[in-house]
Amino acid sequence: MKKILLAVCASFAISALTLVNNANAQSKPARSIDVISKAVPKSRGVNPNIKQGAPTVDKPEAKSRGGEPCLIKFDNFTGLTVDIMVDGRYKATVAPYSDSTVKVGGGYTTMYCISAGKTKEWSHKGDCNGLITFNIKDSTAD
Repeated sequence: MKKILLAVCASFAISALTLVNNANAQSKPARSIDVISKAVPKSRGVNPNIKQGAPTVDKPEAKSRGGEPCLIKFDNFTGLTVDIMVDGRYKATVAPYSDSTVKVGGGYTTMYCISAGKTKEWSHKGDCNGLITFNIKDSTAD
């Protein structure tokens, strides 16, 4: 009986230490930022916010910068398909009412999203570290 009690206590202690260790591992707070759409200007030629569009050939991407990685989650609250650019480079496409997460190098980052039909756009700039969630919303939505 003592062996069983000792085993249960040891198991509980290990579980408690694991829980405390996991809580301490997430030292950087997560942030959530609402970005509201605006109409894309019709007179624009080449979009200056897009340096590199979606890839058309299989080619590995070179790492652009070091530092702590940053996770950016894009929550699409619109009925539009949205292309995601980070620092001017294509990263993902998010389906309507869906989400996608991309991993980039930490530091100052620009985020630019544009609808597949090129009628709405979203943008934000800031220091990227830890986890950031961008809530993509339409200006006509409540």
